[in-house]
Parts: sequence; structure tokens; C-alpha cells
Amino acid sequence: MLRYVIMATAFVFLGIHLNSAISIGNISQIILGYIPSIKDNLFWWILVGGALLMPLILKNNLYCFCLCPFGALQELTARISGINIRFSKKRAKLTRNLVYGLTWLALILIFLTSNPAVGSYEPFSTFFRLEGIGIQWFILPAVVLGSFLLKRFFCQFFCPVGVVLNLMIKARQHLNKFMTRSIK
Repeated sequence: MLRYVIMATAFVFLGIHLNSAISIGNISQIILGYIPSIKDNLFWWILVGGALLMPLILKNNLYCFCLCPFGALQELTARISGINIRFSKKRAKLTRNLVYGLTWLALILIFLTSNPAVGSYEPFSTFFRLEGIGIQWFILPAVVLGSFLLKRFFCQFFCPVGVVLNLMIKARQHLNKFMTRSIK
């Protein structure tokens, strides 16, 4: 129950009120050195910094699980439809590899152009701000329709932020194993 209250609050506050969700552009701008000042962008630092620190400190992807406003929208659409198509494990694994490929492609585009906006294909701003670049206007209706059929459709098959945060959890786990072995 608490998770749904947090998700509803995130949807209203982060999504509708602030029009703010984390994108691959936010993460890559840090890597590229385009770091906004804390003084002028305190909320950005709390949101992005907090989302990046949670997997490392808590070993959990809390942003995707209950804070992402677009994830909340997708869960709402899935509940409204009552449909939840499930893939076989084999097909799910194949389709989940798509998100890694898309994330890799987005990062390549971002780093080749040194422009974080180039590889940002997430439909967050298209939905919450009603502004987006060409491809985002095609992605948004497909994602909303997909969300009526599959729970967290975009999250499962397309979201690069989820990939980065989950890879951070895996990196933390591997580091813990390495450190444990080194100490013994």
C-alpha cells in the first residue's frame, strides 16, 4: 500500500507538477562533464544523485520500483486494462536483451555527439510536458498502448535508466564478492 502512495505522489509531484524524470541524458551529462551547479539545480542533484546512489547504498533500484512517474503511469494503465500478457522465459530473455541494445545505441549516439539530448528517446517529457523530438511522438502512443497489455511495458523492454541503475546494483554485488574474497 505504501508503495502505491509513493508512486501516486511521485506521479503527481515529479511527473505532473515538476515535469521531471530521470533520463539517460541526465546520466550521460554527468559522464560527459556537463554538471549543473548545485546552487542553481539543487532538486536535480537530489533526484539524479539520489537515484544513482540508491543502488550503490541500498542495493536496490527504488527509483524505478516506486519513484519513476512514468513507471507509475504504466502501472495505472495496466490496472485499468486488467490485461497482463506474460512471455515465456525464453522469449522474455530475448526481448529484455533489446533494452541493453537500445541503451548501448543511445549511449554511443550521446558520446559520439557529446550531446546528451541526442540519445534520449524516453517519452517522459513527451507525456508530462507535451514536448518531444520526432521519434518520441511515435514512441509515446506505442508505449501507452503496450502498457495496457504488459505491466511496465517501457520499463521492461526499452528504459535505459533502469538498465543503468540495475547494472550499478550488479556492479556493487560483484565488488562486494571481490572484496569478500580479497579479505579472506
